[in-house]
Amino acid sequence: MAADSASLLRPILFAASLSACVPCLAAWSIETDRSTPEKHGLFEIREQARRFIAQENARGQEQWDVLEPNAKVLVPRCAVPLRAEWTPKSL
Repeated sequence: MAADSASLLRPILFAASLSACVPCLAAWSIETDRSTPEKHGLFEIREQARRFIAQENARGQEQWDVLEPNAKVLVPRCAVPLRAEWTPKSL
């Protein structure tokens, strides 16, 4: 009997936990993910990528699209300023 009640309680606890997380997740967006002393924000990363691609597209050779940053990624703060460039082919 105890195993039956535990198996019934588990989905209820999962649903309650999930519903408690929804407001926090709904309030998060790339627009609000700004840089802090500990990490680079996805907002600044996206804006740097947009500037870089706009410069590349202005050259007129090819037209590139900017994708959204992966929201699952945490980017620790670097000692050097954030910048964007093409990766060398010789790596």
